[in-house]
Amino acid sequence: GLIAKQLPDALDTQGCIKVDRQLRVIGHPRLFALGDVTDVPEQKLAFLAGMQGQLVAASIAALATAHASGGKAAADAAGRRLGSWRPSKGVEVMIVTLGRNYAVGRVACLTLSGWLPTRIKARNLGGFVDKYRRELLLQP
Repeated sequence: GLIAKQLPDALDTQGCIKVDRQLRVIGHPRLFALGDVTDVPEQKLAFLAGMQGQLVAASIAALATAHASGGKAAADAAGRRLGSWRPSKGVEVMIVTLGRNYAVGRVACLTLSGWLPTRIKARNLGGFVDKYRRELLLQP
């Protein structure tokens, strides 16, 4: 892929992008990566990627502001004060919808099906979709 060709030193043996605690690509302090493509040791879930995105957006804004006001030296100093990502170490939970009225889920080593995961996913999915529709300025 593109990263393997352009930044081969940025990939681990599994093909994931190596990042530091600020989600900056190792060896490239002004390049960020987040979500499923990183080597962060946690489940690859959309809500975690969203939280990582908030951290990265704040970091980019801080670096841009520092660079605009004081040049490269100020941006370098700001880069040393960026927020850090702490990998999620909670209980592994995943719920997947199977059509409009059914879902299955896994909590740690327990598999669930039927009304409970369906109800949980339906409630959370509605909020998730509504949130991103608002952020993207789309009509409901």
